[in-house]
Amino acid sequence: MCRQLITKIFEEKVFTPESLIENLDFLNRCTMQSSFYSAGVCTKFAVQIGLYAKSIKNLGSKVHDGALQKAITFEQMGCFALTELGHGSDVSSLETTAHFDAETNEFILNSPTETSRKFWIGSLGKSACMAVVFANLITERVKQGVHGFLVRIRDESTHLPLPGLEIGDCGDKIILQAIDNGWIRFNKFRIPKEALLNKFADITNDGVYFSVISSKGKRFAFQLGSLSGGRIAICQVSVDLGLAALSIAIRYAAVRKQFKSPTNKKETRLLDYRSLQYRLFTHF
Repeated sequence: MCRQLITKIFEEKVFTPESLIENLDFLNRCTMQSSFYSAGVCTKFAVQIGLYAKSIKNLGSKVHDGALQKAITFEQMGCFALTELGHGSDVSSLETTAHFDAETNEFILNSPTETSRKFWIGSLGKSACMAVVFANLITERVKQGVHGFLVRIRDESTHLPLPGLEIGDCGDKIILQAIDNGWIRFNKFRIPKEALLNKFADITNDGVYFSVISSKGKRFAFQLGSLSGGRIAICQVSVDLGLAALSIAIRYAAVRKQFKSPTNKKETRLLDYRSLQYRLFTHF
């Protein structure tokens, strides 16, 4: 359904794939609109555009333009792999590591503990073949802080996890069954140097780390910019759905009649009952 919506946008020439990259906020508005029809589709859309694609745009460089275009056209499904089993809000303490190997010009992603596996990641269980993975970058035994990496996690032809990765589904949930929340564990998984989303920090050909942002705290804040936007979108969708439900309830109560009063032979509107007024009006 998400891909059908994007295809329609292109057919009607509302946007081209190139111009849409500069208008990801438009897609976020589409996400909120879709919440009225399917919370599952809304969430799937938000993960793909508001988290995965936006992270590539905000943190990546021209090297990652191809992946960004495939993300906004839904040619490649991706996910936002931040939260770990042992670390949720304390992002700076993520246990997943990305050691830079200067000899091979590669990063080695590793989940050193049971609690370091990425967990509750939307679209990871079954859908995503790509991921923006956040890990503590280490160069020459120096921890440089949390950075984002664009990582292929499944073979596109077979959809099986790549060697060195364990991927699973988190299982049944009370709601939002359309979202395949999953987990992933890295076993010394090697990725190329170009996988680093390097808008604000990079590594030279000699293996030296550098950043255009000198403050480690500010660098950390920039890395998590997409997550903040996603949380705002979740709050907005919740408010919109609550107001929509309230409007439906009030309109229904204004026309639905029930029970005759002792003094009035006509049935009473639901909206005239004070107990219902209290339940509805106090939520505005």
